[in-house]
Amino acid sequence: MDTAVGAPAAEPLAPLWRLPASRALGLLSWLVPALVLLAGGLLLAREYRVMRGQQAERQALLARVLEDHATRSLDSVALALSGLADAAARGVPPEGLRPLMQQSLTALTTLRGVALLDGRGHVLAASDAADVGVFVDLVRLGISGAAAAEGRGEVVGRFVAARQLSSLDQQVPQGVGFVPFARPVRLPGGEPGWALALLNPDAFANFQQVALADSASAGALMRLDGEFVAATLESGVEVGMRQPQLPALARVNAGEEFGAWEGEGLSPGTHLAAFRALRLRPLLVVVETEVDEIHDRWWARARSPLLLTLTTALALGLLARAAAASLRSRERAREALDVARQRVEASEQELRAQLGFARSLLASNPLPMAVLDGERRYLDVNPAWEQFTGQRREAVLGQPARNECSAEASALHAQMDAQLMAEGGERHYEAVWCNANGRQRDLFISKASFPGTDGRPGGIVVAFMDISEFREAERTTRAARDAALETSRAKSEFIANVSHELRTPLQSILGFSELGQVRARAHPRLADMFADVHNAGRRMLALVNDLLDLSKIEQAQEQLHPERQDLRPLLRELAAELQPLLADKQLGLSVRGGDQELVALVDAPRLQQVLRNLLANAIKFSPSGAAVELLAGVDGQRLRIDVLDRGPGIPPAELEQIFEAFVQSTATKDGSGGTGLGLAIARRLVVAHGGELRAANRAGGGAVFSVWLPATRFGDTTPAAL
Repeated sequence: MDTAVGAPAAEPLAPLWRLPASRALGLLSWLVPALVLLAGGLLLAREYRVMRGQQAERQALLARVLEDHATRSLDSVALALSGLADAAARGVPPEGLRPLMQQSLTALTTLRGVALLDGRGHVLAASDAADVGVFVDLVRLGISGAAAAEGRGEVVGRFVAARQLSSLDQQVPQGVGFVPFARPVRLPGGEPGWALALLNPDAFANFQQVALADSASAGALMRLDGEFVAATLESGVEVGMRQPQLPALARVNAGEEFGAWEGEGLSPGTHLAAFRALRLRPLLVVVETEVDEIHDRWWARARSPLLLTLTTALALGLLARAAAASLRSRERAREALDVARQRVEASEQELRAQLGFARSLLASNPLPMAVLDGERRYLDVNPAWEQFTGQRREAVLGQPARNECSAEASALHAQMDAQLMAEGGERHYEAVWCNANGRQRDLFISKASFPGTDGRPGGIVVAFMDISEFREAERTTRAARDAALETSRAKSEFIANVSHELRTPLQSILGFSELGQVRARAHPRLADMFADVHNAGRRMLALVNDLLDLSKIEQAQEQLHPERQDLRPLLRELAAELQPLLADKQLGLSVRGGDQELVALVDAPRLQQVLRNLLANAIKFSPSGAAVELLAGVDGQRLRIDVLDRGPGIPPAELEQIFEAFVQSTATKDGSGGTGLGLAIARRLVVAHGGELRAANRAGGGAVFSVWLPATRFGDTTPAAL
C-alpha cells in the first residue's frame, strides 16, 4: 500500500488517528461528500413537504373563494327572483314584469335570462320576448313540486343545452346552454307558478379561471349528483357531464362541508384536491392540481440547490483526493518531471513537422492567405494573396499589415487581431479593402490564432474571399425594392388626389346637364344630348368614387364601425331601394331570409354597398323577364348571403380574376361591364368584416355570388380574456 514519502509504514490494526495523512485524506474524500449529500437531501425533502402543504392551503383558500362567489351570486339571483315573485303576487301584469327582468339581467352577469312560468310550464313573461307564450316541459328543466321542498324552496336544475327557452329543441355548440334556477311563486288568484332564472355557466367558469390564475390548476362547480354546472378549461370536462364517483361527492353527502384528498380528480391521474360545499344549496366547488405538476415545480426549485450540493460534495471530495494524491506523489515528482521534459521535446519536434505541412498547405490554397506574428507583421503569404493584392512576398515579409481605405477599417482589423492574441479562437467579419491605387473591394475575412511555444497564441492565420459582386447585387435589389414601394405609394396618393379633384367638376357637369335636360324638353334632340352628357358624368362619378374607395382601402384609411344587428331589415331595405332598377328591366327579385335571426357584427352602410354592387351586377346582366334571387341563412357558425342571376355566367378560369382591380370577365366586355373596381372593393370590404366573398356558376346558366360572415347572437356572452 502506498504511503507518504518519509512516513513509516502503518500497522494493519493501528488506530485511526495513527493512520498516515494520505490514507486519512483518502477516507475523508468519501466521508465528507456523503455527509454533504445527506444534509442536502434532507433539506430538499423538507422543501417538498413545505411546498405540498402550501399548495394544499392555497387550494383550500381558493375553494373557499369560489364557494363564496357562487353563494353570493346565487343569493343575488334568489333575491332578484324574490322581487319578481312579489311583483307577480301583487298582480303586476306580464308586460310590467319585463322591465324588472331586464334590470335583473343587466345587473347580474351570471344570468342568461329570466322568466315567469305558471304551474303547467307556460311562459307568462320573460326577459327575451321570443320566450313569451312558449310551453316548457318542467321535468326537462328539473323543476317539479317535489323539488320545491328542497332547501329554501329553490331548485337548481340540470344543465340544458339551449340558448333560451324558445330554442330548447335546437342544436347548439358543445358547452353552450344554461342551468335552471327556480323559485316557487303564487300567481294572482292563488295559482302556483315558478320564477325561473337561466344561469350562465360561462360567468362562473370565467370567475374560476381568473381566481385560479394558474394554468396548472383546475376548478369546477357541480351538483351533489355529480353533474358539472361550470368548469375551467384545464379541468378537461364539459358542462352537463356527470362524474358521480368523485371522492368529494361521497364526503359531502356524508355531512362534510369542506375537505381535501389525493387521488383521482376531475381528469385522469393523481391530483391534490380540495372541496367545499355551498351553504344551503346542493352544490360544491372543487379545486385540484396534478401531483406531477407539484413535483415539476419542486424539481425546478430544487435543481439549483441540488446542483450546488453535488458540486460542493464533488469539490470537497476532489480537494481531499487531490491532497492525498499530492502526498502520495512526492516520491514520483522527479520521475514525472523527466517524463514531462521528454514529452515537451517530442511536442516541439511534432510542431516543427506541422509547420512544414502548414507551409505546403498555405502555398496550395486557392484563397488569398497570410500568416501574421503577434505584432501583426507578415510571416508568410501564399501565391493567391500575391495575385490578389499585386504585391510580392519578398516585399511584405516582416512588414506590418495595414489597410489603405480608412482609419476605421484599420482600427477594426487591429481590434480583431488584439482579441485573437488575447483570447485565441476564430473571428469572421466583413470589411472594405483598398490597394495602393485606391481600388475598393468587399471582403469576407476569416482569422484564427495558432499556439506559440508557451502555449498562448503566437500569431494569426488570415484568409479572405472577395464578395464584391454579391454585395453589389444585394444593394441593387434593395434599391429596386425601395423604388417599387415608393412607386406604389405615389400611385395610391395620385389616385386619391385625382379622385378628389375630379369630383367637384363632375358635380358641376351633372348639375348643368340635368338643368339642360329640363330646359330642352321642347327640343328632343338637344334633350337627348344633355341626357348622354348626364349619363357619362354619372358613370365618370361612379368610377371616381370607386377609385377613391379603393385608394382608401389600400392605404388603410377606411375605418369600419361594426355593430351587432339583424341583417334581415338591411336586406329588405336594399330590395326596396332597387325596385326602380328592377322595373326598368322587367325583372323580379326574390328575397328569402328565413324566420331565424341573422345576427352579425357589421358596418351596415358598407355591407349594403357590397350587396348593392352584387345585386346591380345581377340586374345588369340578367335578361328581361328573369328573376334575381337574394337568399340569406345560417351555415354552421357563419351567415351566408347568396345573390343569384340567370345572366351569361363567368368563365371558370376567371372566377378569381374578376375580384382583381380593373379586371372584367370576358363574358361582359361587350360594353355592358363596368370599370372592374366594384368586385375588388366588395371583396376587400367583406374581408375587412372577417368574412369571404366567392363566385360560382349556376346549373342551367347564370352566376351566384356568396358572402360569408361570422355569426353571433344578441344574448351571447364573451369569455373573459386571461
